[in-house]
Amino acid sequence: TGAVQSLVMEVVGSKPDGRPMYAPATVHQWEEAMWNNRGRDAHGLTWELDWNERDHPDGRRRGETCQQRLLRRLESMLAKGPSDAAAMVLDYRDVDATYDRLKARGLHREPRSNTVYILLGGAHGFDGHDDRDNTFFEAVVQRFTNRLGRNKVARVNLCEEPEDVAKFTAVKVAAFLSVEYSRNMLGRVVAGVEDLLAQGPHARAGPYAQPP
Repeated sequence: TGAVQSLVMEVVGSKPDGRPMYAPATVHQWEEAMWNNRGRDAHGLTWELDWNERDHPDGRRRGETCQQRLLRRLESMLAKGPSDAAAMVLDYRDVDATYDRLKARGLHREPRSNTVYILLGGAHGFDGHDDRDNTFFEAVVQRFTNRLGRNKVARVNLCEEPEDVAKFTAVKVAAFLSVEYSRNMLGRVVAGVEDLLAQGPHARAGPYAQPP
């Protein structure tokens, strides 16, 4: 999780004003942190290695595919998390609303969820093959719906118009969301998600419906 930053970006000194100075999160620093902690769980880092089932009952099940294993791990992670959390799925197909309209909808509202999951695919989607058939992507979303409920999982488009299908790298989106979080704007979006989904499916008149 994001908490792994404390493992990778170690405190290496202090700034003149007394604030801690962190090591940069370079590729080399990541490699060193992963190697030094291989097989050892730490804050923000959990390993599931391919142990023999006889020696490790939580190891890979016989005949289980990589995707099935990932889904099982996701179910386990969600089961340990709060059931009153919310999830925001960043997508451009069959979405509930756009990011900017949810931000407008959340104005003067406070989010009720203390934990928010943001589903962001990698350079080649969730399955590594650009989600061509969407099977694995939908299976991932369904795990969140099963745990949190349909009224706590929203599909959100970062683009405003349906014909605007801009491509953003995962790094750019993560950086954008980090800035939004620092500006307290992400909380407003979450409040907009909660208000929209609380109205039920009938309130989702389309991904570009104006907020009330």
